[in-house]
Amino acid sequence: MRARPTGLLVVVTAAASLLGSAGTAHAGATSALVYDYSLAGVSTASVPNSAPAGPTTDLSLYGAWSAQPDSVTFSGDTSGHRSIGYALPTAGTHTLDAGPGQSVGFGARFVYRPPAGGTCFRDSPNLTQVGRFNDYAAQAKIQLSKCADSTKAVFAECRFAGSLTPGTVTPVMSTLPMIPGKTYLVKCQKTPDASGRAKVTLTVTKKDPIAGNQTRVDTFAVAATGAIRTTEALSVANKYPLPAAPNNTDQFVGNIHEATYCVGSTTDVTSCLAAYLPAS
Repeated sequence: MRARPTGLLVVVTAAASLLGSAGTAHAGATSALVYDYSLAGVSTASVPNSAPAGPTTDLSLYGAWSAQPDSVTFSGDTSGHRSIGYALPTAGTHTLDAGPGQSVGFGARFVYRPPAGGTCFRDSPNLTQVGRFNDYAAQAKIQLSKCADSTKAVFAECRFAGSLTPGTVTPVMSTLPMIPGKTYLVKCQKTPDASGRAKVTLTVTKKDPIAGNQTRVDTFAVAATGAIRTTEALSVANKYPLPAAPNNTDQFVGNIHEATYCVGSTTDVTSCLAAYLPAS
């Protein structure tokens, strides 16, 4: 396990613009890519953003984490142990900046570990997010369901919020139940606002090299979010700033392989997620 001795007040430099041009074979996918953090085989507590046109903002690993060949294991509880990966751009720089006419998509690859001694989590473990639930400017978040959502199984959930979103709006939930020990790929994408509405597509793939992958796609009609624009941190495996240990109930415990964020046209974001978070 490794921890930063200086605590969580770490600020790293970010580029002024989140989107840029790209001349690669996957031009649309690459230009839409804002963040791509691969946690395979990390050797330090700073993971670079591999998005060619994205901010040069490292994901800082803190607390009870350990490097694995293909992922990072995060751990934590409510009695003193916490862990997180967080990316915090320069003050005043938007971490995520999507207008109402743009699509936003993001996702994570992870191994599902069930709650200890039960069939559901007391609170929702956070896989990855930008912004907080009480940040009325914006939020894009993927989490696992809690007991208040389902008592018999655990499901992936996704929430988008923007300048028009009431704070009471709750996440949408997948219909594919999680199986312990399996690797999952969760991707969530919101279309541009149109006529006061938008569509959210939540795609969950259970990866199984022997029996074959199983994918469930759920779509939801939601109210227009407005601009999704925030200076809050991007985080993995928890929320930032970290809560005090007794309130560390959003902690994800287990292995996370990758987290990716894309912004652009619907076509480019769809291509971005397919290119950088492939189901195969």
